[in-house]
Parts: sequence; C-alpha cells; structure tokens
Amino acid sequence: MTALTPSVARSLTFEDIASGRMPVAHHALLLVASRLPDEGLTADQFRALALALCGITLSASDEDFWARVGAHPDVFVVNRDANTVKLEDVAPIRERSQFPPSQGFRRLFFIDRCERLPAAPSNALLKVLEEPGAPCLFLFTARSEQAVLPTISSRCFRVAVRLPNQAARLPLDELEDADAVRLVDLFSGASGRSRVAGGQTISARALREVVEKADVWGRKYEAPVLVEACLAAALKAHREGLLPLTTLRFVKEDLRAWRDALVFHPSAPLWLGRVLLRVTG
Repeated sequence: MTALTPSVARSLTFEDIASGRMPVAHHALLLVASRLPDEGLTADQFRALALALCGITLSASDEDFWARVGAHPDVFVVNRDANTVKLEDVAPIRERSQFPPSQGFRRLFFIDRCERLPAAPSNALLKVLEEPGAPCLFLFTARSEQAVLPTISSRCFRVAVRLPNQAARLPLDELEDADAVRLVDLFSGASGRSRVAGGQTISARALREVVEKADVWGRKYEAPVLVEACLAAALKAHREGLLPLTTLRFVKEDLRAWRDALVFHPSAPLWLGRVLLRVTG
C-alpha cells in the first residue's frame, strides 16, 4: 500500500480509510463529505478512524461517548456542540501536540464540521499544523472544501469521502410533496424525445420553468438530496414507460458527474438545471 501525500484524492469510500486500506501518512487530514450530518461524524465512524489512523482503541459503548472520549489521554475533540469554534476551544492543542502518544502511534486532534472555524482560531492552529512537535493527526471534516478557510485546507491532505447514507427515508420523501410530484412530472414528460439524441429545441416557457425550478430547488434542498431525488424520479418515469432508455442513460451520466463534483463544486442550481434540460422540451 502507498501512503497518501499532501494533495487531493477523489471518490474514496469511508471504508477505504476506516479499514486501513488507504493509510494516511500526512499529519493533517480534511475529510470532505457532502453527506456529513448536521451533528457530524457518528461515534462508530470516529471510533473506526481513531483505530485505523492513530492506533487508538475507544470504548464500543455509545453511552456518553463524546464525553468519555474527551478524557482519553491521546484524543482531543474540539467542542462539537458550538455553532462557532472559539479561540479558547483550540488553545490546548498547541501544548498537547508537543507530547508523544501514550497508547496509539500518534495523538488525535479532531475538529468536526470545520466550517465552524473562523479566522482567529484557524490562525492559532497554523504553526502547529505546519510543525507538529510530536506524532499526531489533525482530523477535520467538512461538507465542502469551499466552506473551509484556505489557511486550514491548504495545510491538509484533502480527501473527498463518500459516507454511508444514513437516511431511512426514500429519496423523493426528502422533498415536499408538491416538489416531488412536479419533479416526477418533469421526468415523465420526456416520453419519445431525447434532448441530446433528438437535437430538439426547448420552448421559452419550458426553459423558463427549468431555470426557475433549478434555482428554487437548488437553494431549498441540499445537493445530495437533489441528486438522489432526480435519480429516483428518472427511474420511476422509466419504469412507467415515460422516459426513454437513451435519455435515462444521459441523465445517469449527468447525475454521476454531479455526485463526483459535489464536495468541490456544490452549486446545485447549475447542476440541477443541466439535468432537467435533458428531459424538458
């Protein structure tokens, strides 16, 4: 296996990293996951990363997990509950990073959802990020690299990682009922035509609706939700004989490209408009 060096790796699964199949030698790692929940990584996910990346074994019990992790000698978790990370939240990191680990092969400093880091605490981390005094790993997570200050992201190995989908609801259930119905209607209205294969022009009225819907829905819903909803709507329309197979293939290609670009180019209105244009005439 080849250890990662500072750059950007795309489209890794969480299991690639947590299983140890993709070792991380660099001392600062930014996991960019578009499906990152509002509350951040789960206890199980953090536990797996601590073991794989730092050799730290944490308790398997979820009861008061994060409180107990805070007492571990080799782990420091920056305040996960605050909407904004403060200077005092990161102040202990510089001193603690000077001491070697007591159990694992390196200490673990964890800042979940590092979009919460404003300039002052970010600047306070610069020196220790550049020159850690002892073996350690600075682990950051974020939904989008653009939301992370360059002072942090430029000093990290950035990995676009696909987290497992924790949602139990079906993709179209994530939309409001009226929006879900209209989205299916748009895909179902593509019977007998392919925007690419047919070379047909789009009417001004249809184009206006595509632009309006793409803008409204792109701001209303998270991009990963829209990707999965579009796929569900396209498959439903195809099963009902209302979306030709050739058009479905083009839609899937667009959605795959959108999904791969989510963490680096999260502009939902533009991508959604491109997909809807496939099926609108």
